[in-house]
Amino acid sequence: MIKYKKILIIDNDKKDIGAMKEILEKEGHKVSTATNGSDGIDIIKKKDFEIIIIDIKMPTLPGYDLLKILRDTLDNKIKIIYVSILPKLQVNMTGASGFLQKPFNKESLIKAIN
Repeated sequence: MIKYKKILIIDNDKKDIGAMKEILEKEGHKVSTATNGSDGIDIIKKKDFEIIIIDIKMPTLPGYDLLKILRDTLDNKIKIIYVSILPKLQVNMTGASGFLQKPFNKESLIKAIN
């Protein structure tokens, strides 16, 4: 039996948010979204999540800075997945639980959250 997860997507690309949300909700997951790191932090203060997907390249609060804030304030059991157009070899994975390469497909997204 699949355990459905509470997931937060933080990405400034609304098309990517929409695609991820649609795929994950069809899989039965509960998905919240934010288009920047500050809004993401506000949502995290109000709800509990099992997985947070963070875009690395965002204006104002880049994913690396956001991940550091989240790791300093959240339970380390929360899985934080980076999503980026950058190849994984160029990404500093310190503190991240996983990585999703853009452009992504349904299979790669589901694999990343599992």
